[in-house]
Amino acid sequence: MPRSRALHPTLFLLLAALGPGPLLASQAPPEPPPEPLHITRAAGPIEVDGRLGDPGWSGATRVETFYETNPGDNIEPKVKTVAWLTYDDRFFY
Repeated sequence: MPRSRALHPTLFLLLAALGPGPLLASQAPPEPPPEPLHITRAAGPIEVDGRLGDPGWSGATRVETFYETNPGDNIEPKVKTVAWLTYDDRFFY
């Protein structure tokens, strides 16, 4: 009987150490991070009026990848969004 009592803690530790292994191995690998954005300096003056005809918007970076966090958890949004990003000496647009 003493032998089986000593075996229980050893068996418990062995199962605890090996238990999560198959669960972790069955998970999908994480997705690679998105490519970094390369935002260029505004090519000219920008007037914030909702129109993209100003010379400053000509080289702006177009961004279309967005994620919704409320409601949801980093899910694709129901409404498509497009943003144009650039900067000058004073502002980030």
